[in-house]
Amino acid sequence: MKRLWIVLIAGVAIELSRGYFTPRLEALPIAADGWSRESQTAFDPVPPEIELWPETSHAAKAWKATYRGVAPVTLTLFALPWSPGSAWDAIQRWCPAPGSRAFAKGRYFGVVESPGADQETLKRFIDNVLAGLPAGAETVR
Repeated sequence: MKRLWIVLIAGVAIELSRGYFTPRLEALPIAADGWSRESQTAFDPVPPEIELWPETSHAAKAWKATYRGVAPVTLTLFALPWSPGSAWDAIQRWCPAPGSRAFAKGRYFGVVESPGADQETLKRFIDNVLAGLPAGAETVR
């Protein structure tokens, strides 16, 4: 009977910790369909000047990259804690603006900006970036 309880507790612990130990992201994707990365900067710790959204103030790490291709794109990606101030919170509070879109995947929150690009072009870029991020639930706005 004692072994059954140990197995049950271990199973519950494993299920509850799912997603907490996702693979670490070392760098942003080098290329996305129709784009190639020109530059990338990693921030650890994250400086206040790139925390343009209040929800990113808890970020553990951030990356900023520029891509050239169909339209020039700037990608800013934040690694956020699970709670409070998670990527889910950030995507819910992000306010859409012309020439930009936001996304969340797992613990990552990103904003894509390209003043000359339409929303569908930005969505195509985001879809390619999402494919290169560690597993997690996805939301695009």
